[in-house]
Amino acid sequence: MGEKKKAAETFEKFLAQVGDFGWSRVLVGRAYQGQGMSQEAEIEFNNALVLDPTTPNANYFWAITILQGQWSERYSESVLTLAI
Repeated sequence: MGEKKKAAETFEKFLAQVGDFGWSRVLVGRAYQGQGMSQEAEIEFNNALVLDPTTPNANYFWAITILQGQWSERYSESVLTLAI
């Protein structure tokens, strides 16, 4: 089994045990970030905000994840431009 799939299953088990709350989605999003799974993290932070817009740090981590993704894309493009 791939590492990403294994991580996703572990996070889903966690949610099944603690329940589907804004704070639990933030924790899962942070875990996805730690595994380098930015798209999944962004989804979880968004889920946290949908469940409870007042969830502490959900907006912060959601925005950071999006900005890091945009920076990575721009950085990759500039490296390619410099390489040409």
